[in-house]
Amino acid sequence: MTDGSIDGEAVQGEALHEGPFHGGAGRRAARRLGAALATWLVVATLVLVGDRPPAPLDLDAPPDVASGGRAMEILRRLARADGERVSPPRPVGTAANARCRERLVEECRRVGLFPEVDERFCVSTYQGAAGTTRNVIARLRGGAARTEPGSAILCMAHYDSVGAGPGIGDDLAAVAALLEVARALRAGEGTDRDVIFLFEDAEEHGLLGAEAFAQNHPWAADVGVVVNLEARGTTGPSMMFETGAGNAWAVEAWAGEVGRPSSTSVSVEVYRRMPNDTDYTVWRRRGVPGLNFAFIGDVTRYHTPIDDLEHLSPASLQHHASNALTAIRALDRATFPVDAGQERTHIGPDVAFFDVAGRTLVTMRLSTLRFLAALALVLALVGIGRAVAAHVVRGWRVVLAIPALVLALAIAALVARGESVLLGLLGAGTVPFPAHPTPTLVGLVAATLAGLTLASGVLRLAFRPAECGAALLAVLAFAGLALAWEVPGAAHLVVLPTLALGLAASLMRTASEGDERWVRAGVFGLGVATLLWTQLQFGVVGAFGTGSSLVVAAPLLVVWSFGLPALVGGWPFPSSWVTSIGLAVALVAAGVAGTRPAHSPDRPGRLNLVHVQPDEGDAAWQVMAMETPIRGRVLEALRDSLGGDARLASTRWIPWSWSPLFAAEARRIDAPPPELEIVGQEAREDGSVVVQAIARSPRGGDQLVLRVSGPATLRVDGVEVGAFRFAFLGPGEDPCPIEIEVGPDGVAEVEVFDKRFGLDRMLASRAEGFLEARPDTLVPSHDGDGSVLVSRFVLFRDDDGGVGVSRFRIVPDGDSSDGGRSE
Repeated sequence: MTDGSIDGEAVQGEALHEGPFHGGAGRRAARRLGAALATWLVVATLVLVGDRPPAPLDLDAPPDVASGGRAMEILRRLARADGERVSPPRPVGTAANARCRERLVEECRRVGLFPEVDERFCVSTYQGAAGTTRNVIARLRGGAARTEPGSAILCMAHYDSVGAGPGIGDDLAAVAALLEVARALRAGEGTDRDVIFLFEDAEEHGLLGAEAFAQNHPWAADVGVVVNLEARGTTGPSMMFETGAGNAWAVEAWAGEVGRPSSTSVSVEVYRRMPNDTDYTVWRRRGVPGLNFAFIGDVTRYHTPIDDLEHLSPASLQHHASNALTAIRALDRATFPVDAGQERTHIGPDVAFFDVAGRTLVTMRLSTLRFLAALALVLALVGIGRAVAAHVVRGWRVVLAIPALVLALAIAALVARGESVLLGLLGAGTVPFPAHPTPTLVGLVAATLAGLTLASGVLRLAFRPAECGAALLAVLAFAGLALAWEVPGAAHLVVLPTLALGLAASLMRTASEGDERWVRAGVFGLGVATLLWTQLQFGVVGAFGTGSSLVVAAPLLVVWSFGLPALVGGWPFPSSWVTSIGLAVALVAAGVAGTRPAHSPDRPGRLNLVHVQPDEGDAAWQVMAMETPIRGRVLEALRDSLGGDARLASTRWIPWSWSPLFAAEARRIDAPPPELEIVGQEAREDGSVVVQAIARSPRGGDQLVLRVSGPATLRVDGVEVGAFRFAFLGPGEDPCPIEIEVGPDGVAEVEVFDKRFGLDRMLASRAEGFLEARPDTLVPSHDGDGSVLVSRFVLFRDDDGGVGVSRFRIVPDGDSSDGGRSE
């Protein structure tokens, strides 16, 4: 019998040191850890099963719903170039781009839209690009005949692709989904608001189509909210991953009607801090609210030749279409926060949101979230205070337990890092997105859990479960409060499980239940944390891969921090066994991962071959790998295929590309280099000279990229643009007019790069050995294989105070020599 004092409780705690099979202590330890493990496994399984896209509907689905089967039929027609041949890549300005646009116009008419092709020249300073875009635009008039500015819903998807692949997932699937949505809207009761469908051009190289519409089209003033569909892979749920500021009304409207949500405001916080962009970026920067959807499963196919029809998930296409239709109907019924005549700045409250196992979307105003964070802190203080008052714990020991908890988590992270190092030594940890990720994931999870149980054993040497639980509650409560103000979209990940933990802790009544109550409270918090974190953890792995142990370990450590009281209470049995088994599983998983190939034809690595030719001097093949270590016989075969004189490239002639794997000498091709011609100039009072010039690709390249260095400013169409890299998209042989303001002192250098996507017949025949040596586990990506012609010019001040242009020769070692001066 205990008298309720700390000494009595200590006697109870000492029982935990009995042997694993000695009386009730071992049974209590097993129950504690078993409850925690079972809670984690069951909740995580429910979340993963629920977070899957819905099965696609058939062609005979009701006409007023969006059918994935019908969308797939549209997609097949869009993707076919001639008969059964799949469309080649569709970068802006290419013939394939034009053919796809023609098919898109036909499909618009097929579903009852009246499309127009809006051709405009546009300059984007944000992305550093300019060119002529050809957007396909159609408008469904709403039944309420609302015509005031800011009353229409804009639906966007882009039909262009990168140079390496056909872009079926990114983003032709979204085009097909929106066409099916348009058909369903016309077949149903329609909408009160106008719905504008924008199938834009030139997204992949500067968001130029969306920018052209937003800058110049008269319908842009009518846009009040945006629904954008994107992809970064070919499978997975269609996640609503981004919103604009003041998102409460839009998210709450969608949440009230969506049936299979996959969304969290954490992704909004993450995306705002990343350099990635979509077409919605153009509108978000203008203060227009929106809902941005994407699927990101199997990211290894993204921007590659196997982003094709065969690898696209019909379920992902269905989810895209269903989400878009639900969003449009929900936003149509919502009250927009800005009335006609007001400024186009949508100021309103934000919400934190998350889905529960893919079945319902929970939204919380930030004021509510901050109240809950404060409440969690109050409950934490009450729970800890009652535990101290009931002599369950001593306050000073709780304080000492806080750095011990931090040390324990550091130990677990160190063990996970050790597993990552082992994977790297075995050749399995150097690829962020391996073809067979399961052994790597299992190994990292097992190592993290083993590290946690090992750390809990260290904690158990000095602290009881109740002391660890009280210290944990204090840390999490203050962390949740800070997150609620600094990163509110992610605060619910900590606030809600801490609230559960604090609520259970504050209800403790008797000292005799001290350790057990804190263990149970921790398991309760662990279940809530697992519910919130599991989907996010797999989403992070899908987005960033398994190359870093922290990608897997960090979310798991946060979740299992709630289970630390149960882990501490599980020593010496069964936590010690979990440590041993976890380490064994981690070692076996690392060994298995080391035997599996890093890439497969279905989930390949990325390797580009580019022929680079300066205007004078030697040409070269540059071989570039992205996050794809290539060694051994494959590397030797690739080098030998280009003549055997391969070496590490000493010059990166293509400054925006990945770092070259190696370079090899190449024969020059008969192609005229890019040109820069001065057509006029104007002296300024400050001594500077404004030079009007024309850049041109005589061979009709797919892109013309300029770099200006020195005391000079580059302008295009009167707009000052970034000088490091500026691209004209799809120039063909047309002149690209520019203005360069040269300062009164010094000279300015201008580099002009003429890019062409793909290898023509002659280059392909010269590279035949390389193309055969490149295994099917390595594929072109992004811009893909191609050729680049390079010219470098110097704008100099002549004796009359004007500006002349001098062409410089570029040679392989990076030196330059004057190649003749012309004015």
